[in-house]
Amino acid sequence: YAAASSALAAVLAMRTGGPDPARQGALAYAAMGPRARVVPVVLVQGEADRTVRAVNGEHVAQQWLATSNLASREALDLDFARPDVSRTGRSPGGLSFSVRGWNDAAGRPILRYWSVADLGHAWSGGSSDGSFTDPRGPDATAAMVDFFGRCRMDRDLVEVEPPSVPQRQGARAGAGGGTRRAALRRWVRRRGRRLHTPPAATATPPAATIMQKWSAWRARRR
Repeated sequence: YAAASSALAAVLAMRTGGPDPARQGALAYAAMGPRARVVPVVLVQGEADRTVRAVNGEHVAQQWLATSNLASREALDLDFARPDVSRTGRSPGGLSFSVRGWNDAAGRPILRYWSVADLGHAWSGGSSDGSFTDPRGPDATAAMVDFFGRCRMDRDLVEVEPPSVPQRQGARAGAGGGTRRAALRRWVRRRGRRLHTPPAATATPPAATIMQKWSAWRARRR
């Protein structure tokens, strides 16, 4: 997000990466305004790309993790150094690759980062008849279809509970095998609301407040 504001800055960013990704992630969250939410992201980066250098893939991943942490209203604590999924492999065309992934609390994918060795500035696994494609790499199209097929696209990946829930007289937490979260879901459904919708009185904090939260989060990580 906002890695460059001019042609010269764009070329520099492609070669050396953009600004601090954690800070840019906080700015991206601020730009979302009242529509802020956790957005599923899949990245495919060629390690041999000399046009958009590999550092950009890492920066994009770090930025979106920071944005997701803020958009989840502290329900997530995603860390680039601690992926939930990590594996390596070799495509049928012969290029080796690594995949790192981060999930929400329910195990649903939030971000997948594919890094492909010897892949240049090309679509991984694309047809040899196309331009800027490399059929030797893993099939990026199939990877994206699989990724988004496992994401919940009809609602936020992170469920944010309402601040308070009226409870029926005589009801007990856990009674009848139910849980508090199940009760919350039933209560929300009865009122036609989604769990990810913030209370009507809750306004998106200004950018300055968001940056303060980001600074506090960064301090806790040190």
